[in-house]
Amino acid sequence: SDPDANGDSDPDANGDSDPDANGDSDPDANGDSDPDADDDADGGVVISQDCEVPSDAHSTLADAVEDPSCTTIYIAPVGQGEDLAATHKLTLDRDIHFFGDGVNSKIHVSTDGLFQVESGKTITLEKLSIEAHDEVPAGNWLENPVIALGDGASLTLDDVQVFSINLADNPVIDAAANSAVILKNTRIRNNVSRGGGPVAINCTNATVSLENDSLIGFNTLRLMAAHLNSGPFPGAIALDNCNLTVEESEVRSNRIRGDGLNLTSNTDFLGRGAGIFATNESSIEIDRSMVSGNEIGLSIQNLTGDIDLDFQAFGAGIFAHNSSLVVKNSTISENKIDYTRNDVSGTASEASQARAQGAGIYTTIDETHGNLDTEPYEFLIDRSTISENNVDFELGETIATQHAAGGGLSVHSTTGSPMMPLHMVNSTVSSNRIVGASNAQGAGVIIEVAENADYSNISSNFSNYHAQIRYSTIADNIIENEEEDQGAGLVVETTNNTPPIILTGVLLQNNLPVDCAGSAYIFSFTQGRITHSDSIVVSENSEAICRGSFQTLVSGEIPEDPLITKGDARLSPLKESPPSPTKVHVPESSDAIDAGQNSQCRGIDHSLVNVDQRGETRPVGGVCDIGSVEVQQ
Repeated sequence: SDPDANGDSDPDANGDSDPDANGDSDPDANGDSDPDADDDADGGVVISQDCEVPSDAHSTLADAVEDPSCTTIYIAPVGQGEDLAATHKLTLDRDIHFFGDGVNSKIHVSTDGLFQVESGKTITLEKLSIEAHDEVPAGNWLENPVIALGDGASLTLDDVQVFSINLADNPVIDAAANSAVILKNTRIRNNVSRGGGPVAINCTNATVSLENDSLIGFNTLRLMAAHLNSGPFPGAIALDNCNLTVEESEVRSNRIRGDGLNLTSNTDFLGRGAGIFATNESSIEIDRSMVSGNEIGLSIQNLTGDIDLDFQAFGAGIFAHNSSLVVKNSTISENKIDYTRNDVSGTASEASQARAQGAGIYTTIDETHGNLDTEPYEFLIDRSTISENNVDFELGETIATQHAAGGGLSVHSTTGSPMMPLHMVNSTVSSNRIVGASNAQGAGVIIEVAENADYSNISSNFSNYHAQIRYSTIADNIIENEEEDQGAGLVVETTNNTPPIILTGVLLQNNLPVDCAGSAYIFSFTQGRITHSDSIVVSENSEAICRGSFQTLVSGEIPEDPLITKGDARLSPLKESPPSPTKVHVPESSDAIDAGQNSQCRGIDHSLVNVDQRGETRPVGGVCDIGSVEVQQ
C-alpha cells in the first residue's frame, strides 16, 4: 500500500507508519509519539497519570505531595474535580513542579498556610491560581505565610495568581536566608494583612526577581489603632539585606492604611514603603517598570484628651535605608501620602507632629550600617520619570506641627560625608504636589544634609558630592499652602554649612511658588578638573532666589555669574514620546534649546551622554540642549 518496497503504509523507507523519516509513529520530526515538538508523550509537561490531582491515586494535593514518586504534579481545572490543600500546611522536602491550566486550576490555602519548602529545594508553580479555601470562615486570618522558604530554597511562580487572602501577621511569601524568589508573568494581588506587614513578600538575606509583566498590586496593610506603636510598617515588599530586581513589571496600588482611628492615648505611627521597603544593605534595581499608585495614609475619627501624636510616613512608592537603588527607563508615579481627619473635636498636644517625605521615593543613609569608609551606596535615576506623586495634609489644627517634603523625591543623609549621593541623568521630575502642610519644601526634589557634614577634602572624587543632576527636567511641581517663598522644584536643606552638588544642563521650570530654595555650592567637571557649571535655566520669577541658593564654586572662589539664567522653556504637557517608555516634557521653540556650554554632554562620573531620556541622539545642532529632552531639529 505504499510506493516503496519496505512493507509499511507510508511513502518513505524507514519502516514506520507516518510520512516522515524519524522512525516513530507521528507526523513530526522529534522522535516521540505525539503530534507536538517537545519530545514528550502528552503534548505538554511530562507527567505520570498517577500524579494528577484529583485522580484515582491522589484525591487531594496532600496525597500527591506525600507520594515521593510525584516530582511533577498536575492540578486539574475546576469541573474535573477541585483540589483541596488539606487542613494543614504541606512540607515540600524534594524538588517539585506544580502546574495546571491557568486560573481554573486552583490551589486552596488552609488556615495554617500552604507550603513549607525545606532548605535547598527547588519548587516551581506554573499556570495556577492560589486563593483562600472555600471552607475558611469569613473573617478568619491566615496565621502563617502562604509559602515559606527554608535556607537556600528556590521558588519560581510562572503565570500564577495569588489573590484575596487574609493574612494575620505574615506575608504571602517569606524568603529565608540564601533563598531565591522568581516571579514571571505572575500576580500577587488584592491580599490583606492586619499585622505589621509586609503583605506580599518578606525577604531576609535572599533575592527576589519580578519579570515578564509581573504585578505586586492592590495589597493592603490594614492598621488598627491598638498596634500603631509597634512599627515601622512596610507595605507590599520588605527587603532586609536582600537584592530585588524589577524588570518590565509593576509594583502598583499597594496601601498602608489606618482608617477611622479612635486615638485615646499617646500614639506613634511609622509608615515606610507601601510599595517597596529596603534596609540593611539591600539592593533595588528597577528597569522598564512602574512603581505607581502606592499609598501611606491615616485618617483620624476621634481624638480623646491632650495626647502626644507622632506620625511619620516616608516613601510611599519606595523607601530605601542604607541600601542601593537604581531606577532605569522606569516611571515612579501617582504614589501618595495622606493624613486626614473626620469630625474630630479634640486637639493633640503641642509636642505632636505629622511628617511626610518622599511620596515617590525616600532614601536615607546613616552610620549604623554599611561599609561607609570604602564605598558609597549606589543611587541612580537614569532616563526615568518621577511624576504626579502627592503629599496631602487635611488635618486642620488637630496637629499643630506639620512638615512635608519631597513630593517626588526625598534624599536624607545623617552622615558627615555623602555616602549615598543622588545621581540623576536624562530624567524628569514633574507634576508632584504637596497640599495643605503648614511647612513644606521640595515638591519635586529635596536633598537634606547632616549638620556635621565636612567638605574640607572636596576633590574630583565624585562620591564627595551630595548630588549630581545632569541633563534633567524639574518642572510643574507645586506646593499648595499659604506660604509664598517655599521652593517647589529643587531644595537643598542644610543647617550650618553649604554642601557641594553638581548641576549640569538642568532645566527648572514652572515650579510654584519658586523653582529653588536652600543653600549649596555648584560644581562641574570638564576633563577631570573642577570648572564652571554648565547652564541651568530657571523660570523668570525664580532667577534671583536660585542664584542665591546655588552658588557656583570654581577653584575655591565664587564667580559673579553662576551660569543660572532665566528663560522660557515652553514645555509641552507631560506626555508619551516614543521610543521612550516614560513620559517627558518636550521643549517647543524653547530657550533651553542649544543652551548648553559645549558640544559634549557629560553624565555621571564625566561619562559621555549620547542620547536623551527618550533614547534620541544628543546633542543635535552641535550644542547640548538643557533638560532631559534633546530636540531633534
